[in-house]
Amino acid sequence: MKKSGKRVKKQAEQLTKVVLAFALLSPQALLLEWGASTVMAESIETIGIVTDTSGMKAVQSSKVKVEMNSDGKYRIVLLPNTNVFYGGDTGNVSTIIDHNGSPVNFKSLPLNYYRINNNVIEMSRQKDNVEYILRVSIVNATSQGGYMKVELEAINRSGSALSLGGTFYWDTMVNGNDASPFEVIENGWRNYSGGVQVTAFYANTYNVVNADRIYMGQYSSPDSAQLTGGSSPSAFSTGQIVTSSDTAAQFWWNAKSTENQASRKFSTIVGIGPQNVPPSFTLMAPASGQTYYKGEQLQISGTTRDTDAGDLLTVKWSIDGGAENTLTQMTATGSNQNFNTNYTLPDTLTDGTHTLQVWVMDDKGGVSSAGTVNFTVRSFVVPGTPTYTLVNSNNLTVNWDKKANDASVTYELKNMTTNQIFDAGTSNSRQMTGLTANTSYSFAVRAKNSSGSFTGYSSPTSKYTLANPPSVAAVTQSGNSVIASWNPNGNPAGTHYKTEIRNSGGQVLVTGTTSSTRTEFTLTGLADGRYEVYAAALNGEGIQTSYISAGGMIKDTTGPTAPSVTVTPSSWTKEDVLVTVEEGKDGLSGTQRTEVKVGLTGEWREYSNPFTVSREGNTSVIARSIDAFGNTGQETAVTARVDRTAPTPPVISLNPPDGLKRRSLSR
Repeated sequence: MKKSGKRVKKQAEQLTKVVLAFALLSPQALLLEWGASTVMAESIETIGIVTDTSGMKAVQSSKVKVEMNSDGKYRIVLLPNTNVFYGGDTGNVSTIIDHNGSPVNFKSLPLNYYRINNNVIEMSRQKDNVEYILRVSIVNATSQGGYMKVELEAINRSGSALSLGGTFYWDTMVNGNDASPFEVIENGWRNYSGGVQVTAFYANTYNVVNADRIYMGQYSSPDSAQLTGGSSPSAFSTGQIVTSSDTAAQFWWNAKSTENQASRKFSTIVGIGPQNVPPSFTLMAPASGQTYYKGEQLQISGTTRDTDAGDLLTVKWSIDGGAENTLTQMTATGSNQNFNTNYTLPDTLTDGTHTLQVWVMDDKGGVSSAGTVNFTVRSFVVPGTPTYTLVNSNNLTVNWDKKANDASVTYELKNMTTNQIFDAGTSNSRQMTGLTANTSYSFAVRAKNSSGSFTGYSSPTSKYTLANPPSVAAVTQSGNSVIASWNPNGNPAGTHYKTEIRNSGGQVLVTGTTSSTRTEFTLTGLADGRYEVYAAALNGEGIQTSYISAGGMIKDTTGPTAPSVTVTPSSWTKEDVLVTVEEGKDGLSGTQRTEVKVGLTGEWREYSNPFTVSREGNTSVIARSIDAFGNTGQETAVTARVDRTAPTPPVISLNPPDGLKRRSLSR
């Protein structure tokens, strides 16, 4: 259907404006347009917000402006006001959604928000818990033009999978020419009029999601655009011209099943600037399907050609459709030009498959097709700090966390104490043997990838080996003075040892530590009795070995029981009295000797055999026993009774009582 006659007037206005637009181009831009060989390096374009109202939002660079109104209609303008689309201040465009098989005009949906976010104009609308976000922004901006990226994102929050797709419809017009023919270029089309060129891409280009179908031809109402129609991009050939009395273009992305909580994006770019042949480009390296490690250098090389000699060519790259980056710049010679540079893969890239896009852009806004390769990234990071298991006196196992490193990464372990290096292969542990007991060892680990590159070392950590239990322990006791000693059994000087005195029930009564291999015990506080002495070694972390017994010890401060003393006979006798002594008993240190003395003032002498007491009269015999520690026991005293003296003669008195006859005692 033909648009109204207002278009004729509009065309005239646009033609006037394009002349003004080119008058504003820099002298260098004009020289380039007319084939001069001198160029200046392209300055970085600044993009900023110029309009932010409820009815219109716009951002612009030095030469192009992108706008979107509150209905979701958008346009790109070569400043001051050369439009790409028919429709004046609002482009005559539409966004039709394929919502699970039903066509829905984006502008008819309830609005969630309409805003500018980081110089991207966004409009969010909703249908059946699916959020549709339309975004327009400036990309590939130069001092002479730039591109508008148009993107629709569908986010499914419906709770189940839905079939989602969409289409963009544009009523194209170039420099006021509503019938400017389309020329098919690689992965896109261009049309131009009066020195102004409009270029759009639908495949294999940065910021573009490959379209399933495209249309170039006769205009029809955008809001009546259908989900059907169009042809595969392969149906068009480079250099093909498509004409119409009123031109329009359309891009389709066929509906695809989109899981709940997943999203789909559809995008294309359309640009405006001076008439220009875009550069061609072939990516030589890297090859697709390669695997790289984070931190590894990625070689990027290729060949470009721009027939407009003198154009400033900028080689750009992007990973996963993210931010565009400048790789290198060169001045076009009109012939093939090679470039070769390296890019270090950052640690921020996630493990897995990524897409690298490389393309060339000239300073007039011409953009080549993107060379696209897929590559796999594997993590290559410093391993975790070492930890330790299976520690004994001569061995230990060093362990570490591989972190995000993949299974092909190997590890190198360094003994920081001895400066020895050990290859651990792909394992995350290694046993270290031949170590010295109770010695601190420090270890650090680093990763090595299949390219032979190393990470830095992890932070070192230290671990003591265990001490060896002491050996050949013994107790030396002299009375209540006790000394325990032992052999260090390979432990280095300075090793600490722990000692214990235990009673017969195993209860620990006394503990002590020493850095010597002998110690003297103070028995204060211990009751008399028998005890066992034990010794163990401690390593530098205080980890103790098993105890070994050094032997028994005794505390004895009590003398033996009183000895038993027998005198035979026990009564008075005129014979010598035999004295027999049975020593007192001592259950600890044992009875060492028994002593006796005869008479209270007699001298103590050691008892060895029975002896006799011949002294006449009552003679005290006293006995005592002394134990091995010198403790004197209780005394036993008995009396030996010897009487060898006859009694004195008796005295007889005769004094009979009265009345008795006195008799003579003699015959």
